[in-house]
Amino acid sequence: MSVQPITNLGPTDSSLYTTKSNAFVGKDEFLKLLITQIQQQDPLNPQDPSEFTAQLTQFSNLEQLISLNSAMQDLQMLQLSGNNAQAANLIGKNILYEGGSVQVTGGAPGALYVAAPGMVKDVTVNIKDSGGSLVRTIQLDHLDGGIGSIQWDGLKSTGDPALDGNYTFTVTAVDAQGNSAAVTPLSFGRVSGVSFENGLTYLNVGGEKVPLSGILSVREPS
Repeated sequence: MSVQPITNLGPTDSSLYTTKSNAFVGKDEFLKLLITQIQQQDPLNPQDPSEFTAQLTQFSNLEQLISLNSAMQDLQMLQLSGNNAQAANLIGKNILYEGGSVQVTGGAPGALYVAAPGMVKDVTVNIKDSGGSLVRTIQLDHLDGGIGSIQWDGLKSTGDPALDGNYTFTVTAVDAQGNSAAVTPLSFGRVSGVSFENGLTYLNVGGEKVPLSGILSVREPS
């Protein structure tokens, strides 16, 4: 008796080989394909054992990758929860962060905090109001490396006192070789709240949204 090889699968079986664009084949679908292939193989020409072993190995690797991906997602969620809890503990604390803003209250300005990569010289500080107009320029011979502060007396270039409000400042300087040095303007303020947007955590400080990565130091309120 001759046995004819199976060359046509029924509609139900052939549907197992149908793929959709951009569809992900999971381990269950992969296993169904493998079982169907074994069931429909030609008895006179069975599946090559080496190829069958390779397919089983692929299935094992697929299952491990899916499990690893699930574990990474759980770890990411755990880390995000930890960041959120840490951020909530910062409410009411004073923080120093990358920004370059200073507030004048009652005619008294706060300190202008900066971070220098090393000792720099020929320092120029330009202070602007909320409208972007230049209010005052301060010249310094040098700044030491690290985080420091520059004092502003709260007066404009005209000698008039600056009005209460928010101001911004920029700093330019050169290093010992005369090359431009990157001096980072900083801001100082109290955390009033926390917000979460698109998986990121921000601290609310004086109307600004500060990412956790921008914090340089945290201090208890005096």
